[in-house]
Amino acid sequence: MKSTLICSDKHKMERDKFSIVVPVYNVEKYVGDCISSILAQTYPHFELILVDDGSTDESGNICDRYAAQDYRIKVIHQANGGVSRARNKGIEAATGQWICFIDSDDEVKPGWLEHHALNADADMLVQGMLETYPGGEKRHITVPDLYVKWEDYQTLHVREYDLYSPIKCFKAEIIWQNNLRFIEDMHSAEDLTFVLDFMSQSDSIRFIPYEGYVYNHQNSTLTGRSYSPNLILDWHNKLLAAALKTCNGNQSSTLYKSIAEHQFGNLSQYVTFKHKDLSRSARYSLYKALRELYGQIDFRHLKWTRLIFALLPLPLPLFDGMIKMCSCLYKNKNTNTKK
Repeated sequence: MKSTLICSDKHKMERDKFSIVVPVYNVEKYVGDCISSILAQTYPHFELILVDDGSTDESGNICDRYAAQDYRIKVIHQANGGVSRARNKGIEAATGQWICFIDSDDEVKPGWLEHHALNADADMLVQGMLETYPGGEKRHITVPDLYVKWEDYQTLHVREYDLYSPIKCFKAEIIWQNNLRFIEDMHSAEDLTFVLDFMSQSDSIRFIPYEGYVYNHQNSTLTGRSYSPNLILDWHNKLLAAALKTCNGNQSSTLYKSIAEHQFGNLSQYVTFKHKDLSRSARYSLYKALRELYGQIDFRHLKWTRLIFALLPLPLPLFDGMIKMCSCLYKNKNTNTKK
């Protein structure tokens, strides 16, 4: 490992072009702010690829109006196919040496791209970010000043270097050479699966201690969507398979364990909040997946899911009853809070 050395090669900055891909779907309230924040970058060498994924509001027209004012903007209109298909369409249209992805309801600070360009000495670039919530709460996600080889990264505790956030920039050559794409039938953790696939083909990661990305939470959690248990388990299995491939089959690596902990939290949240809507067979399938993770995670890294972890060894009928009780308590707490 070595510490970050800011690159002062102005010629490198001049020739590095960044392709910024933004999937757009029914975000007329936010997409203008997103585009404006990108156009305000202090680093000018980029193309902005807006993929309108069959929006039924004014989002597509807003994109077209911006494109008419700046030659760096490309707009692609397509039938609705989901965020992964939209990102893949953007990858196919990209011509830069680097490819970045931004969600259309998020924004970036003016120095976001320049910090990437000044530190473009690895295969993947990772910045910190600022998270904002509807109630006005803010959370700062920081990353260290660090350059690390992939074989060393697997031994780090990756919670500190957030794999799950949308603050990465990828070397386009690796994407092209390995035909890397987002899995189009995944609607949860598809970005993390892409990152893992990319990492399995890359050599190095640069962490940049700058919070250039502003992630605006719009209550878009897994629990608020109507996904079937079979889909949830399918995505879960695909993500773990990608993680295992990236870690060369080593379930003991800190990277794999971190992803297992992440998934334990997701599945625990899903079965708790959706308990009354799930059939008994669906619940038991989810419990089986949780039990398979039981020996792969560190109890100390869990937060509210510690209780579920502690209850897992119980016989399934008793465990199911306890989860039902947890579900009722949570909903009653939320109801009282809203009054």
